[in-house]
Amino acid sequence: MRNKNEGFIKDPFKYLEEDHRKIEALFEELGKKDDQAVMNRVDVAMMLRDTLERHSDLEKNVLYPVLRS
Repeated sequence: MRNKNEGFIKDPFKYLEEDHRKIEALFEELGKKDDQAVMNRVDVAMMLRDTLERHSDLEKNVLYPVLRS
């Protein structure tokens, strides 16, 4: 099983940048108006919430302490 933080630990800036692209894509998905997108909106919102929480936790608990030291 892969460590969910493995990419972050190897190259945190690249990982965070990729995360930003994923988050942008999820916001775009939320903005779609077709019937299928509307039906999937709750799932996309939950994925967005989970991604933002993980991203924020990694920044706060790993990246920022390293930058402060």
